[in-house]
Amino acid sequence: MANTIILFWNPEISSFTIQQYCELMEHWWDASMNWSVWEHEKAKIGDRFFLVRCGKEPNGIVMCGEFCSEPYIDEDWSGKGREVYYMDLNIEFMGDPNGHLLSSDILTKNIPNFNWYGGHSGRLIESEDDTERLEMLWQCYIEDVIHQERDEDDYEEEEDNDFRWKNQLDEYLSKKHGTACEICGYDYRKMFGEQVNKHNEYYYIGDFGCRDCDEIERNYHCVCSNCISLIDESVEAFEKYRALAKPHVQKLHLMDRFTDNFKSVQSFIREAKTSKLNQTVDHLLDGIASKSDTIMHGYEKYQAFMDWVKPKKPKP
Repeated sequence: MANTIILFWNPEISSFTIQQYCELMEHWWDASMNWSVWEHEKAKIGDRFFLVRCGKEPNGIVMCGEFCSEPYIDEDWSGKGREVYYMDLNIEFMGDPNGHLLSSDILTKNIPNFNWYGGHSGRLIESEDDTERLEMLWQCYIEDVIHQERDEDDYEEEEDNDFRWKNQLDEYLSKKHGTACEICGYDYRKMFGEQVNKHNEYYYIGDFGCRDCDEIERNYHCVCSNCISLIDESVEAFEKYRALAKPHVQKLHLMDRFTDNFKSVQSFIREAKTSKLNQTVDHLLDGIASKSDTIMHGYEKYQAFMDWVKPKKPKP
């Protein structure tokens, strides 16, 4: 099992300057660098690292990735002639060192057993629970801040990458809450095993900006692809219907009726998302069966409206 090692960087005293960091950001995906590791006897190739900026504000995580070498002795970066062990870094992400960071204050609030403000660089997070809480904070930070700062092309390119933090978060949530869909109760992994490619996933459903691990965990929900498609299609149909109906609202009142139906579907989805996994599958399926009539009723009205607004052929 991979460990998680916390590295520290104080630009005021480090041989690695802010300018060098910013230059590295321009080509970090093919860059090579190393870092000193205090607890090198506990570190190994493949372990995960987070680099925390300390000293003057802002303080917080600026880089993450994994070690791609075993520890080795090299020249002391401080010039004091000490025996210093280094490890090579495979960088997965670099953030703006002067921008909005996952701060040491937030890390301390949620993971108080670790000193996030400095000390020896390269210390192991001993607790598995602390490691899991760190992954939750990091995942929320990535989705909330980093994705929203990038344009659509960059976002699509990033989505194609298999980021380690998402895999670890999914694994943690699956172990703690199971892999059954919280809406319909279906579990691909239970039915077909781990070898199946199609399986339920954990989605972040709620307001971004959460900085509390318990709140973040409550906003991740396991949903199967079928239920996600149902939600997406219902929302898409409603948005199209509302746009078409807006200029004709005085002539046709189906929009209000459809809105009521759509709100009913939304209410069901909210109820299902907060359902406990120990509720019976039959109960969830009964809920979907009753609400499916509402969905179909809304679609029928949508189709009736579409037929109504179609250009009428002139009579011969």
